[in-house]
Amino acid sequence: FYAKNKPRKQWYQRRVRGSHMVSGVPRGVKMLQDLHVILPRPHHHVHHISPHETYFCITGGWLNYPLEKVQFFQGLEFVIEALTGYKPREDDQKWLKGE
Repeated sequence: FYAKNKPRKQWYQRRVRGSHMVSGVPRGVKMLQDLHVILPRPHHHVHHISPHETYFCITGGWLNYPLEKVQFFQGLEFVIEALTGYKPREDDQKWLKGE
């Protein structure tokens, strides 16, 4: 199973890496980012801003805006909290410190 999915994982990681690059972005990657085929850097940046509660679609990014408009992720978090009792991002600081 792992060997079969390894090429997909590597392809995905290369796409995300492009949205982290500050300089030296290959021309083809930049063009795809500008066309929103792959995630543009500004969209990925929003995903990294605390409190980390928006723009979860980090592969292509084109679904971020419509899902935010219909409050999809807030609704999903509400359902998960109702079912499990766990509050979203309650333990983020603990996780960041490696506890």
